[in-house]
Amino acid sequence: MGHGDDNGIRLLHHAQIFPAVVVARPQHIRPASPPTSRPNLAKSTATMAAAANEAHALVIPALKRHTSTLILLHGLGDTGKGWQFLAENFRLRRKFDECAFILPHAQKAIPVPQGGRMWTIPGWFNVPRQQYGGDLLGRDDDLEGIKESIKTLHTLIDEQIEKGIKSERIIVGGFSQGGAIALLGGLTYKHKLGGIMALSTWLACVKQMSIAPAAINPAVADQVSQSNTSKTKIVVNAEIPINDISKDTPIFYAHGTDDNVIKYDWGMKSKEILEETYGRKVEWHRYEGMAHSACPEELEDIEHWMEKRIPPMDK
Repeated sequence: MGHGDDNGIRLLHHAQIFPAVVVARPQHIRPASPPTSRPNLAKSTATMAAAANEAHALVIPALKRHTSTLILLHGLGDTGKGWQFLAENFRLRRKFDECAFILPHAQKAIPVPQGGRMWTIPGWFNVPRQQYGGDLLGRDDDLEGIKESIKTLHTLIDEQIEKGIKSERIIVGGFSQGGAIALLGGLTYKHKLGGIMALSTWLACVKQMSIAPAAINPAVADQVSQSNTSKTKIVVNAEIPINDISKDTPIFYAHGTDDNVIKYDWGMKSKEILEETYGRKVEWHRYEGMAHSACPEELEDIEHWMEKRIPPMDK
């Protein structure tokens, strides 16, 4: 897509916010979840310790009357500050002035081996030993850690509703690990949300997910009712109950074809499961040549999608 002066997210804006990032990384975003190169785990550990001394989330308040909220979860080894540039970009161009941006810091210390030592970095759940290999449906994700982080996300949503924000004007999103929590957290929340934003991520805990019969796509409903598992190994009466409330929640799903951390095929398979088994509405975005990061085209698409989900209420 092009980058117009009025609506496009231009390189100039990123340069004004993070000039060093523009030079170092063509995708104009700091490394995250985990980076495509070997991570500096000593630095990540220090980053986590610093974040622990701050609030549990970086909050960028609305400029006008607060009518909507975006809760965006970072990836493994990062903090909420890793996505601060997105909110600042919108602020610079006076986009989403009624929206507050909540960028939580993961509080878990995730052990990661490197160089013969064990390091800890911030994350939402533990990483399986074979994180990057194997089949999506055969993964054994950290169920307990994921359930705990889903609860954390739900608490953040609850707090916004208590402040008077309607649930349908709350968007949850995330990158990589954070995207996995955003997907499951949005699909299991007790009220309908404004949307779910899944960036370079996968549908975690497929083997542990369950769904109410009314929310299952009729094409596979008989298959589920006849057996405890469907063709995608979704277990009935399992640990992560997707509810019927989220059946119409819009999902923005984006993935780069050259992602060498969360495989593009995992994103495609996750999309298929969401659509064919759960009957969810997925707006799929494929970015040719994009690695495990973000690109201006993706950020522009996010902006256009958000404009539909949380239009201004005060004219």
